[in-house]
Amino acid sequence: MRMDWRAILAAGAAVVCAAAGRPGSTQGTSPLAKLDTDIQALAKLPGEPSVLLSAGVSTKNLPLRSLESREAPESTKRRLVIIGGLDGDDRGVEAALGALRWFKTQAPAALRQAWSVTAIPCGNPEGLRDLKPTNDTFGKPTVGYPPEDGYFNDRKNVEGRYLWRWLAFQAPDLVLIVNGGTRTTWRVPPAYASLGQSVKALPLVSPDTLAMALSRGTPSGLGTVPTLTVDARGTDGPKHLEALLDAAANLPRSPMRQAVLRRLSRTPAEIAALLAPKYPQKPSVLYIPAVTWSSQLRLARLTNNPQWNDRVREAVGVYLSGAKPALDGRPDVAKLAGHLIFADLAELDGNEAAKKLALEGAALYKPEKAGDPAQFGRYWTDDMFMTATLLGRAAKLSGDSSYLDLMARTLTLYAEKLQRPDGLFVHAPDAPHCWGRGNGFASLGLMEGLTYLPADHPQRTGILSSYRKQMAALKGQLTPEGTWRQVIDHPESYREVTATAMNLAAMARGVRLGWLDASYRPVVQKAWRGLLPRIAEDGSLIDVCSGTGAGPTVRHYHERPATFGLDDRGGAMCLLAAVEMLELK
Repeated sequence: MRMDWRAILAAGAAVVCAAAGRPGSTQGTSPLAKLDTDIQALAKLPGEPSVLLSAGVSTKNLPLRSLESREAPESTKRRLVIIGGLDGDDRGVEAALGALRWFKTQAPAALRQAWSVTAIPCGNPEGLRDLKPTNDTFGKPTVGYPPEDGYFNDRKNVEGRYLWRWLAFQAPDLVLIVNGGTRTTWRVPPAYASLGQSVKALPLVSPDTLAMALSRGTPSGLGTVPTLTVDARGTDGPKHLEALLDAAANLPRSPMRQAVLRRLSRTPAEIAALLAPKYPQKPSVLYIPAVTWSSQLRLARLTNNPQWNDRVREAVGVYLSGAKPALDGRPDVAKLAGHLIFADLAELDGNEAAKKLALEGAALYKPEKAGDPAQFGRYWTDDMFMTATLLGRAAKLSGDSSYLDLMARTLTLYAEKLQRPDGLFVHAPDAPHCWGRGNGFASLGLMEGLTYLPADHPQRTGILSSYRKQMAALKGQLTPEGTWRQVIDHPESYREVTATAMNLAAMARGVRLGWLDASYRPVVQKAWRGLLPRIAEDGSLIDVCSGTGAGPTVRHYHERPATFGLDDRGGAMCLLAAVEMLELK
């Protein structure tokens, strides 16, 4: 007979907890079930934090529940982040929950007016489930900071990577890490020793703890933030939080928060001027460089700066002259979509070589059988953008309405197959998950279709309906900070750059051209604010999902690597978003 060691471990832990009077096993309730119940109850209490989300997901699909505030980083309030349970100890989790409950119900009004609080009560749900310090892959979320890579596909310490990213973009002035213990012990990194004096904090010496890493360097490309840790019994949360807030009464804004605020203050024109010289890093006739070049042409028009036109002409001159083939190898949707830049150049200055290349590429999309969608598609949402963006331009350039009919038919067939009743798009028929960038491809494809289809086209009404259904669904899925996720409707997914930029761009154009009502304008502005902190001062980008094919499981999308650095795909989509925002303004 095989023995289930996890069940034995959990049962033994429950006996110990009950004997010690620890709350995690009260009346047979599992620690995770109790955690969910308690966080839901806290969210419903009046005041902030009030938004129940997740900061990430463990390798065993357990969410890192977060309770987040709707208060903006520009608020005069200082910002505190509480993280409990990294050690898997239910006492730290209970203390963190108790601190939140006290803050929302019993804290002096002056403290609630001075502080904004956000929390992850348990940063190690696999450890909490079994009351052990490690997760199920023997990683320790208490150490291993700063994580250098492996976002978000690290198989051992994924919790730390989620925490690192999530925490930075909460823009805290102060962080409290709550561990379980039998007596109170405060610790503070040497850089913030004076902050710990009133609570008699001991020096923190462990070099790779979260607290120590936050006190050094520039976490996630931002600044440092004062952090204290406390070992606590389950009932000690309120007094510890009160003691900390008293100690931090005169704490200024942290370098981390100041860095976020500086990024938030940038205008669409400033972001466009930052990104346009940086991208594309690897020029070619593919959809990614073409989106960048197309946005640069628009930027030249909007800013009356012809340097961007000259830059594009120089980049694609080898294709216009015939020195390099525009179509290298067998055609596919990514290569043909790259021909959109030739259509844009032909429209700009009547270049006949550009027009010829654009129409040659578009003609390849025509199917052999009447009534079929555009060729080379896989029934992935990616195809919606990559076909519509060239076909619409080809129709305008040539006056051939058959391109419009093919574009409309393709978008309609894809929407029928991939759009759910709630308005979101699954990635593919055999990948029934609402991938973030996949929804971006759908929204941009519908946007392109509506941009070029005349008002009297018989399929425009249906395409407009699909677009509006998707925008309404996206409107309800935006996080408090203004981002969309790697999997749109999974709150445990990471907050992803291209999903935010692409859906923002499609929504902004809808507001500008009257496809959407005025209620969407603040959603667009909020999404823009969500994007800004993830665009670094050197044009690098934080959390761009790598290239992704259709996958059968949601974990396939959760575990797609996320880039921090210069990235052509992310740069193209962020520049498109900046240009749409510039034109909207």
